[in-house]
Amino acid sequence: SAVGYTVLIYDYLLTLNDEILYIWNAPWTIVKVLFLINRYGNLAGQTLVQLEEAGILAHSQFTFIDLWMVQFCQRFTIVTSFIMVISSESIHILVLTRAWAIWGAQRG
Repeated sequence: SAVGYTVLIYDYLLTLNDEILYIWNAPWTIVKVLFLINRYGNLAGQTLVQLEEAGILAHSQFTFIDLWMVQFCQRFTIVTSFIMVISSESIHILVLTRAWAIWGAQRG
C-alpha cells in the first residue's frame, strides 16, 4: 500500500508541469472538471487511507472513548467510499467522452 501510494505521488510530481501547461491553462469544460476530480479525488482518498493505516487519523490517547472511535470509523468509511465512487465514475465518463469524440461525434 505504501509503495503504491509512493508511485502515485511520484506520478503526480512527474506530470505536474504538463498538467499546469495543458490542463490549468485550458478553458473550463466538463472534461477538465472530470479530469481534475479524478486526479485530485483519487489523491485525496488515498491520502486519507494512508493516514488511517498509519494510525494518524484514528489515534487517540484515551482508550475509553470507544464511541468516538466508532463514529470516526463510520464517517471515514462514508467519506472514502464517496471519494472512490466519484473517482471511479469520473473515469468512466472520461472514457465515454473520449470514445464519443474519437468515433465522430456530431457537433451542432
